[in-house]
Amino acid sequence: MRAAVTGMGAVTAYGRGLARLWDGMAAGEQGIRTIERFSTAEFDVRIAGVVPDRNAPAWDDPGASLCIELALGAAREAYANARLADLPPARIALVVGTSLGDYERPMHEVTEQIGDALGAHGPRITVSTACTSSTNALGFALDLLEQGAADAVIAGGADVLTPLVLAGFHRLGVLSRTPCAPFSSPAGTSLGEGAGFVVVERRPRGPARYAVLGYGLSADAYHETGPDPSGVGVARAMRGALAHAGLAADAIDYVNAHGTGTVAGDPAEWRALRSVLGARADKVPVSSSKSFLGHAQGAAGVLELIATLVALDHGTIPPTRNFAGARPNSPPDPVASEVPRASTAQTVLCNSSGFGGANCAIVVGGRAALEADAPAVARRAIYVGGIGAVGPHRACLALEPGPGRAATVDPRGLDAMTRDLTTAAALALDDAGLRLRGAMQERSGLVVGTTRVSKESSDLLRQSIDERGLRQLSAPMFSRMVLNAPVGACAKALALKGPLSTVSAGDVSGLTAIALAAHLLATRGDVDRIVAGGVEEDRRAPDPRTIEGAVATLLTTEPGRGVPGARIRLAGVSLAGPAELAAACEAALASAGVAATQLDLVVGAPVAALAHVTTLRPEHRAGAAASVLGFAMAVGALRRGEARCALVSGEASASASCALVLVIEPGDTHE
Repeated sequence: MRAAVTGMGAVTAYGRGLARLWDGMAAGEQGIRTIERFSTAEFDVRIAGVVPDRNAPAWDDPGASLCIELALGAAREAYANARLADLPPARIALVVGTSLGDYERPMHEVTEQIGDALGAHGPRITVSTACTSSTNALGFALDLLEQGAADAVIAGGADVLTPLVLAGFHRLGVLSRTPCAPFSSPAGTSLGEGAGFVVVERRPRGPARYAVLGYGLSADAYHETGPDPSGVGVARAMRGALAHAGLAADAIDYVNAHGTGTVAGDPAEWRALRSVLGARADKVPVSSSKSFLGHAQGAAGVLELIATLVALDHGTIPPTRNFAGARPNSPPDPVASEVPRASTAQTVLCNSSGFGGANCAIVVGGRAALEADAPAVARRAIYVGGIGAVGPHRACLALEPGPGRAATVDPRGLDAMTRDLTTAAALALDDAGLRLRGAMQERSGLVVGTTRVSKESSDLLRQSIDERGLRQLSAPMFSRMVLNAPVGACAKALALKGPLSTVSAGDVSGLTAIALAAHLLATRGDVDRIVAGGVEEDRRAPDPRTIEGAVATLLTTEPGRGVPGARIRLAGVSLAGPAELAAACEAALASAGVAATQLDLVVGAPVAALAHVTTLRPEHRAGAAASVLGFAMAVGALRRGEARCALVSGEASASASCALVLVIEPGDTHE
C-alpha cells in the first residue's frame, strides 16, 4: 500500500509552520534553548527544544491544553495544504500519536477534541507507543486507507515539555547539559516538544510530490527504557518497512535516524542499520534532526519525517548539528554540518524507537516512487487460535484454567495492568496450545487497546514526588507513565518480538486493537500471529459497566482451535467513524462475503438493520476490555456450536465504530 502525501503541518522548536521550519534549518539556527516556561532551578539541565512563542512563564498554565493547541496548529496547516474541505467529514480519519498527551486526561479524549475541531469524523484513533507514537500513527494511516475506512487520513502527533517530563528524563540520567550531539560527544539527549501532521491519500485529488511507501513495527522485548544493545529489534522494524514498501535495502538514499545522542541508543541503532543496509551502510548519509529540534517525545518521528521532506523539497537533506568527532559505533557520514547538505536523495528511511522496546520504521519516496506500482499483496486468512481473560468477567466466558505459560508469569514488580494483561495473553497462548520458541518469537506480535495508564503506578509516582521531591522521583514509575508500558512489559515477559503497538479509542479500544492486528496479519509477511485485546484499570471513578482486567485473543494465520472438524475464521473487519456503527457492520459483512440473513448471533451494540438476529449485550460495556469480552463471548458460542456466523460490534464511541465477523468453516483443527 502506497499513499500520497498531500499536506503537511508543523509546530517545532523553530516556531510555527513549514516555512519557519525550513528557514530555521537553512539558516543553521539552533532550536534548543533555555527553558523559561517553568523553573528548572533544581536541575542541572536547563535547555530543550521548546516552542519559542510558548516559552514564557505565563504559559505555564495547568488549566490550558498546550498539547491540543500545538496539535491543532500543525493539523490545520496540513488540512489546508491538502484542501480537505471538499471531502465528506466521515471520510476523513485522524490518527494521533502521543507519549503523554495531556497526562491528566484519557488520551482518546484529546484525539476526539482535535477531530471535532478539524471536522474529521472518520475513525479517530490514538497511538501511544512512547517515542515511536507519531511514526506508528502514520503507519496505521496507511492501513486505514487500505481497508477503505477513509479517503484521507490526517496522521501525526503532539507532545509538550512539562516539569514532570524534564524530571523523569533527568532522573534516568540521559540528558545533556548542552544541545545534544548525536553520534558525537558529549553523550546525552536534549528534550523537545511540538506537533506535526501529514495528510495521506490513496488516490490524491491534486499534485503530490511524496509518498509513504511502507512501515514496520517490532518489539525489543528487552528492557523498560533501554534498547537491546544488539539492535536486532530495530533491524526487524527496518526490514519490515522495506518489505512492506517492496524495496531492497540498496534503494535507500538517506536515513533520518532516531539519533537521540545517548550512550545506549546511538550504537544500537547503528548496529541495526549496518545489519539492514549491509555494504551500503558506510555510503548512505545518516543524520539526526534531534540535534536542532530536540527530542519531541511522541511527536519526534513525524517531525523528523516532515523536516526530511521539507529539506528534500529544497534539494537537501537535514544535518546533524553539534558534531565534534565520532563516538565508537557511529555512522561514518552523519551529515556533520550546521546547515542542510545538497542532495538528490529520493527514497528515505526514517527510524524511531521508544520506551517499552517499541520500534517503528517508515519509508518515504519521491515522485518516481509515487508513480510506480505498489507491490501486490496476497491477503492471508486469519483464524482465532485462543482466548484468555483475567478479571471478574472470566467466569462468563466459561474458560478453563490453563496450566502452561500463565502459571509461569512472575508478578513481582508488575503493576495491576501489566499483571492482568500478561496473564490474559499467556492464557490465550495456552488456550491455543502454543509455545513460542526461537524464530517464532520474532514472528509473534502484540497489539493492545487501553485508555489510561495504571492508577497503581501513577499513585506510586506521585508518592515518590511527595516524599522526595520532583528531582528524586521514581524513575521506574516515571517510565510507566507511557500508555504502552504494560504492553512492552508483557512483550518482554512472553518473548513477543514481532509488531508491537498500543492504541486507544474509548470503549472500542480493545476491538480496534483486534481490527488493526488482523489487518497487519492479513497483509504483512513478517508476522504469523498476534496477541490482541484490551486492558483496563478503573479505580479513578468506578463504573459498574466497566471491566477491570484484561481480555486477549490470539490471532493467527494458521487454522486453530474451533469445534470438531471446523475452525473459527475472522472473516470481516471494519473501522468507521464514531457515528457510523451501522456502516461499520455493513462493511464488515461485505468484506466477509456474508449476508445479514446468514448471521446467527450479534454481540455488542444493537443495530437496527440487524434486529432480526439474536443480540447479546455483555453486562460490562465500558472500558478498553469491554468490546473484547464481546468478541470472546462470540468465539465461545461458535466453539460450543451455538452459532456458525457471528457479528461483534463495538459500542459506538466518540472515537470510532468497529465491527468484526466470525465464521465457522470446515477444516482440520490443531486440537
